[in-house]
Order: sequence, then structure tokens, then C-alpha cells
Amino acid sequence: MKKRSLIAILAVAGIALTVWLLPGCKPGTPAPANQIQIGILKHESSLPFYVAEEAGIFEKHGLKAKLVELPPGDHLPALLADRVDIISPTSFPTLFGVMVQHSNLLYVVFPGAEVTDKETVYGLIVRSNSTAQTIRDIHSGVLMAINPYTKVNIQMILSAAGIPTQNWPEVRVASRELALQAVSDGTANAAIMDQPALAVALTEGGFRLLESNPRAKYVGSPYWSGSGAVKRDIWGSRKDEFDRLFAAIDESVTLIRKDSRKAHQILATRLGLPPVVADQCGGYYFPLTNEQVDKLGIQKTIDALRSAKLLEGSLSLDTLFPPGLYGQQ
Repeated sequence: MKKRSLIAILAVAGIALTVWLLPGCKPGTPAPANQIQIGILKHESSLPFYVAEEAGIFEKHGLKAKLVELPPGDHLPALLADRVDIISPTSFPTLFGVMVQHSNLLYVVFPGAEVTDKETVYGLIVRSNSTAQTIRDIHSGVLMAINPYTKVNIQMILSAAGIPTQNWPEVRVASRELALQAVSDGTANAAIMDQPALAVALTEGGFRLLESNPRAKYVGSPYWSGSGAVKRDIWGSRKDEFDRLFAAIDESVTLIRKDSRKAHQILATRLGLPPVVADQCGGYYFPLTNEQVDKLGIQKTIDALRSAKLLEGSLSLDTLFPPGLYGQQ
């Protein structure tokens, strides 16, 4: 495996989760009148917004929309500080932490999920020469997670797979690059990896996919892993614009469902990835606004976070989504 090439491409692939490439809207910069500023991560989860911009869908719906690329650490803070009007999907632990402290502040929007028998969003990978066939074969070894949240995910998977606790591998947390390096040099038996880093690793060689979308396979499908958010008062004051925004994103999601490969070529351009990597990328399942989202699945994530002590306090799901969206009355 060309390790230097792999690390270089991974550095690009992980940019959304580590570096603020485009400053976007800085504090104190007023937004143009009637413009919706959408805070996004430079990441697979922003695909519907990239496609909508590329295909002119925002303009088709009479919207002045600006995509403001933000680093993970500033994604939710930018929303809370009114530097953007709405944000693309972010991880549930961060979002729920704010919602526990401020129960009536936010609505959840643009939920994203991992599903079985679909494109690979998350994957467990091993060395190409590994004899393991499923996660059940990774015992008394080391399994790498890429952040504390995916460590919780791995523990949920191990439990749901019926593996006795005494047979669990040691779960360690490291960056994507170091997790892959650990698998490559034999320090670890396997790693869980997200897109596009997963596609980069599989394209470069030296690794193979052990199991696709393991959270959906073992815990529940769809496995709801994150969503965007909007302030409730902003939602109420700009309802007409948001209605048009959601119609635009519905159209974008429909285009992605019809031609995922073309959509991921757009993603490759936006992320600076080789097209061959984009061809290997799998996407999240995004529901249309008129489709039902089962909140019991989201509750599983909340319960797991509480169990791992990554979330404290109560969180009501009764008014999680804006009225009328995702099957809500």
C-alpha cells in the first residue's frame, strides 16, 4: 500500500472534520436581505446541499441560499450565535447536549441515517489478508474507533451481536489516519471508518470491508446518527423561506436517489477527492419531508449515549421536528 499517498488523501478526506477551509460568514458580517445562510460541514452529510447548489435547485424555488462551510467545532456554535440560519446534519451527541440544556431552543431537521442493503456509510475494515468474516471474529484483539461516539457505536454493535462482554475486543479511539495505520501494521485487528475516509482506504488497497453499515445491521435500520437544526424562533419568523428550502432539498434528495453516482461526483469536486474515490463513497439515507421518521430509532441513540455517560439529563422527543415534517402532526 502506498502509505504516503493514503495519508495525503485521507488528510483531504477528513478536512471537514478537522480544518476550517472556507471561513464563510464571520461574526459581525450581516447577511444580505432575504438570504438563507446554511451552515454545512465539508463532508458526505452535506451532499443534498451541494447537489441543490450545483443543479440550480435553490434558484428554481426562488431562494437566495448561501452555503457557509464551517469546521465541526463551529458548526453548531455558528447557529446558536445567529451567524447562519440553519445547519446541515451534525452528530447527535453534540446536538442533543445543547437540546438537553435548552429544551425549547431548537428543532431537528434534515435527519440522516445508515441503512442495511444500501450504500456503505460506515464500515468495519480489516487488512486484506485477515481471516475474519464478521465482527464476531474480532475477539481478544483491538478494534479502533475514530471518536468517542463511534466507540459507543462499537459497544452497541458488540452487545447487539450477542457477543459476551468478556469476549469483546479492546476498543481504542484514534484519528482516522492513526486508526488505519494501526490496522495496517497489525497493532489493531479492525477499525470502524466513515465516508469518505473509508472509500479512500479501500481504493488505495491493503484493506477490505469486513461489514457494511454495522450500526444498521446490528442495532436497527434505519440507524439515525445525526441531523441538522434550526432555532424555533427563526423557523417561525421565516416559515415561507424555510418551506421553499425544504422543497428544494426534497428535490435534491430525489435526484440523489435517482443517480447516486453522479451526485457523488459532485461530492468529489467539492471535497477535492479523486473521482475513483467518489465512486466508492456511499451516502446517508435522507428522508423526504413527507416521509415518516421513527423517533424510537432516535431514542436508541439517546439511550446509548446516556449509558456511556456522554449525555446527561432528559430530552423529550415529542416536539423534536417542526410541525408537519417527517410524519409529525
